[in-house]
Amino acid sequence: MIRTLSIVALIVSFAGCCIAQQPLLFDTFEGPDIDARWTVDSARDTSATIEPTRQVLVLQGPENSFNHIETPLPEGADYVQVDVCSVNDVSASWSGSLIVYWGAADYARLMFSTFYSLRLEAKAAGEPVGSVQKVALDPGEWYRGAIRISADRVSFLFGPADGELVEVGAVDRPASWTGPATLIIGKGYMPEGGNPDFDNNYHQAGAHRRVEFDNLVVGDPAPLAQQLADSAAQRVAGVAHDPQSLQVAFWPNTANPATTETLWLAPEVYQRLCLIYSNTDKLNAAHDFAVGLRMPPGIELREVTFGEVPVNVERAQGDGFTEYTLRPEGYSIPADHHGTQLEDPAQPGWFNWPVSARTPGMFIHCVASKQADGGTIAARATARSGAGPWHEMTVAIVDPLPELLPTQERDLGLSLWDGHVAHPGPSEDVVSDETLALYARLGVKRIHINHRNAGTLVPAAKAHGIQPFLTSWWHYSWQNPADFTPTEQEKASVSTTPGANFCPVIIAEGSGTYGQFLQTITEKMQEHAWEGYMLDYECRMPLCFCDRCKQAFINYTNLADVNWPDDVKKDARYYRQWIDFRCHQGALYVKSIRDAAYKVLPGCPIQAWVAGYDYNGTIESATIDVSKASEYMTEPEIPHYTLPGDYSDMWTADVGIGSIEAGIAAVEESLPVVNRPIIFCSSIIYPMGSKTPWSDPQLLDVQIQTIIAAGARGVSFWGGHFTGATDGRYMHKLIKWHNLLVLAGDYLWEGTRDDSLAQVSDEDTKTLRRFVWSLGNRRLLALTNLTQEGRSVTAGVQGCGTQARNLLTGESVDLSKPLDVPALDGVFIVLDAN
Repeated sequence: MIRTLSIVALIVSFAGCCIAQQPLLFDTFEGPDIDARWTVDSARDTSATIEPTRQVLVLQGPENSFNHIETPLPEGADYVQVDVCSVNDVSASWSGSLIVYWGAADYARLMFSTFYSLRLEAKAAGEPVGSVQKVALDPGEWYRGAIRISADRVSFLFGPADGELVEVGAVDRPASWTGPATLIIGKGYMPEGGNPDFDNNYHQAGAHRRVEFDNLVVGDPAPLAQQLADSAAQRVAGVAHDPQSLQVAFWPNTANPATTETLWLAPEVYQRLCLIYSNTDKLNAAHDFAVGLRMPPGIELREVTFGEVPVNVERAQGDGFTEYTLRPEGYSIPADHHGTQLEDPAQPGWFNWPVSARTPGMFIHCVASKQADGGTIAARATARSGAGPWHEMTVAIVDPLPELLPTQERDLGLSLWDGHVAHPGPSEDVVSDETLALYARLGVKRIHINHRNAGTLVPAAKAHGIQPFLTSWWHYSWQNPADFTPTEQEKASVSTTPGANFCPVIIAEGSGTYGQFLQTITEKMQEHAWEGYMLDYECRMPLCFCDRCKQAFINYTNLADVNWPDDVKKDARYYRQWIDFRCHQGALYVKSIRDAAYKVLPGCPIQAWVAGYDYNGTIESATIDVSKASEYMTEPEIPHYTLPGDYSDMWTADVGIGSIEAGIAAVEESLPVVNRPIIFCSSIIYPMGSKTPWSDPQLLDVQIQTIIAAGARGVSFWGGHFTGATDGRYMHKLIKWHNLLVLAGDYLWEGTRDDSLAQVSDEDTKTLRRFVWSLGNRRLLALTNLTQEGRSVTAGVQGCGTQARNLLTGESVDLSKPLDVPALDGVFIVLDAN
């Protein structure tokens, strides 16, 4: 049944025909092989086969791959229909489709997308034409689509496979839709020698997807009514969902073996649990999906959200727990729904969670008290077929959150990239408000927001004293959205990728079509009460050897004798100057973005994600030089992500301590060449859908303490922090880092650093880092221990006595006695100069 098909139906009837005409083509895909009339056109790692028992065509393979069968459309054909089922295809790319194809510039494609909806992509002489009414499709359901072609009109029809079809759209038949045509069923189309057509989304991962087709008819289907019904019955005979294929887990706890049994909650604050689910039945969707949830005494359930799907909550009292049934309205889990490229099949889906918006995590919001400590939270998935096993987690209530120190106006504090503050829907305002109130309590000062979420998040952020920054919304590898196309005169001479193909001089000038794009930044800055702009600057500048770039190179270098472009090619005589010039062009790109924002907010903060100075050779490989680009920012944000999730193998050379050191080095190498305050960009965990470890909070703590001690003025977080990853342990850390930035602020902003003043008995400067800041007659000594063993050292600062105090606690410290530096932690000591 199509629950959302709210249209005035034009019922397609064939009863008016006096004599039923036999169809021109009828294929029920009985197999065992695809009929010879079809040509199979499949990308690598995909397959097109017949399943002989159920007698359906099965297309399988990575979601962003073309995979279809095609045959010449019989002459005189005026009607074609097919049955389709997106078994588990919830991807944003390469929808299963019914296509009539006259050529690369002339086709009609009816797309059965469970990610978007029923859609039409049609072109006539290269220009888009027509549309269809949006009808939401469910995975695992069989639908029927049809295209009717008359002399002056082409109509598109749709409905359940066992019901009546209705017209969902039509176009006047274009003059170019004539002559021989090809009938295609499947995903995408690859013209000979060309790029894939249609809706390929190159930025989606290669999750394995399955789409099935059946009952292809060209011509009048009326004489085939019984055969169509028999074939439809055959494909579902003996097929039933196995409820034991259902599993649930809490993310990201399940991504780390050390955290799979415990949920750390902070007392008396609003917080989020993220429940994910798996249906490992290869063929059958889990219809009427719901979650059973048991909460111990001391936990109050608040809002429950599930993407855009409303959730009904039922409550019952159990023996020592409260049991809830959380039922997303009319939702089915797709078949074979689990993670991709998984190394551990015993934990399906828990690392690489499918990122389609059709399979959201369930956000369970709650407030806990100390009473819940040691209790059990249990959850299970249920469906029409039955219930899966219970999954139990022990609740650990951490200490009450410490005091949050007030900031000065100069303090940059903590920044967060938006991610998923709240799911859209009826609870969005409440969840956004409560969530941002929590993060304000944790010390967050700035939030980077995509303009699509601004209507709710900007006022919620400002209500809690958090500064909302508009974030660049185009792909980080581009200089603009791909729908801004340069003219022939504006194009880069070499780079052709849409979104990254403007001549760099045009970008720097902000002229022509690129100027039109910059105007959209200005317009979006005007739409809401933004307080700054955040640029994700990861893009190599388009490669261009045009006359404009030649003249710009000469003007920049004063090398008028250049033999263009040979002298600037790899290892040629002016290659190094060329790389320097390209980095300069990248900096001018940043300036263009800044100037567009300044038209609305002159002098506003311009924060920008940018690789540390020559991090992994980015000056040459990506032509990104933070020393140049930072001139057009107020604060460069230097990133390093992903620390190990546990303490195993913590040798200097491995990914454990090596990852900690790499982040420290990225900041340390940038500080001397940048004359702007630096923010360190870290990650608690990558967004849900990436197979990366959940950073251990203590490992991240020692890295961030070290980076603050080195001179960073703020800390930013990108990734999955809003998706259940900021548990009670991390809440304590965020407040600690905020308070450290506040208390060390005078030294970092107004003082000078001279580490040679440190006097420490342990000479291991690699794993026992030491920093000294001077401000007037005061000194700040910071020691951080990058090992798993506590260190006891004698410590002091040249020219200072032994009486000191702990910066964070205010407690007195006697440096005439050994000073303990805990494992994977730091101490910050304030002394007076003699």
